[in-house]
Amino acid sequence: MASAPSMTTYLSNKVLGYLLGGVSLTIPATLFLGLATSCNAAGTVTGEPTIGQKGYTRVQFSNSKATITVTNSTTTVNVTGGTTTYPVGTIVAFGTTDTLPQPLVAATPYFVVGGSGSTITVATSPGGTAITFTSTGSGTNSLIPAFGTAASAQISNAIALTFPQDVTTDWGAMSIFFITDAATAGNAWLYNAISGATTIAIDQTPYFPATLLVIGPMA
Repeated sequence: MASAPSMTTYLSNKVLGYLLGGVSLTIPATLFLGLATSCNAAGTVTGEPTIGQKGYTRVQFSNSKATITVTNSTTTVNVTGGTTTYPVGTIVAFGTTDTLPQPLVAATPYFVVGGSGSTITVATSPGGTAITFTSTGSGTNSLIPAFGTAASAQISNAIALTFPQDVTTDWGAMSIFFITDAATAGNAWLYNAISGATTIAIDQTPYFPATLLVIGPMA
């Protein structure tokens, strides 16, 4: 299990500026999960595997909520509200007030495999075949954030967050997870040690099961 009571200075300044300084706070519609050997309050990440090598890529996940509609016998998900940018590879999840379009399953990770603007296609695996819908569902159907509802000053991932590639060369012991706003470089927002450094070896596919990536409590 991993926990992250640590906001970086970058995020702390944004929150304080928003609450007390009259500065607008823009939240990214998608965020990225990365692994490393260390991170500090300044947001300096060290020991992260080289992006694009050894099978390492940061995990991009949706941080947005939006209404969706689909048409029977098509693969297109129409997104209304939230963001209109869900790049290929983004992990998304769906929820409903009644019945989701079939074969979608609530609180299950799906991967964006195509589309642009307010229309996307999704699959059950990275780069997989786009799902063809066999019903339109009922009630209000939504694209929901990868993390659940905050309570007791903490929040956890509502769905599994899986790295998109098998490891091609050992990454070694990854002892830190961090959340950032870009696929490369960017600004680290949150970080903390993983309970028991995880040695990641060739042919493994690293992932955090649902509820095991806990952020908080914030002190």
